[in-house]
Amino acid sequence: MAGELPSPEEVGGAVWRHEWHLYEDYKTVHHRYITNLVNEGLVEQDRLTFHEYRTGRLLNRVNIAGRIRCGFGVTVDVDKWLETDGASVPSVRGYSYSYQAWLASTGQEILRYDSAHGLDQLHCHVFDLQTGRETVLPCPLDSLPTLDGFARLVMRRVRDAGLG
Repeated sequence: MAGELPSPEEVGGAVWRHEWHLYEDYKTVHHRYITNLVNEGLVEQDRLTFHEYRTGRLLNRVNIAGRIRCGFGVTVDVDKWLETDGASVPSVRGYSYSYQAWLASTGQEILRYDSAHGLDQLHCHVFDLQTGRETVLPCPLDSLPTLDGFARLVMRRVRDAGLG
């Protein structure tokens, strides 16, 4: 996998379509993905919260943040920001992403996607699970996995490395 961007589609995951989505629909899809991961035994504990920032009744932005605990001792931190279109029935679109996974027992990092330097410099940190060696790869926005896709990628990498 070194030198190659992981493909969430190969493990049954999805990539994020960077377009506007009705906020209520977005939340419904998010919760359905998490429920599916729990039902499949991939996620053991969901500690993600939606923090809504408002001016009066108008939704300005949303931060999805927290941690999920997965099988095989994997922990995933999430810090994702959504902008809104300012409508009374708001639509949202992501503008900042950070998904980071590691093995809780050793602290070994597994995989991280982040847009710390802006969406135009979205990138993926792939860690070799035997050596810890890190490879940083650019990630086109249309290749960014959904959280569901990310969790599936991480779990597959751990299982394939014989760590789960």
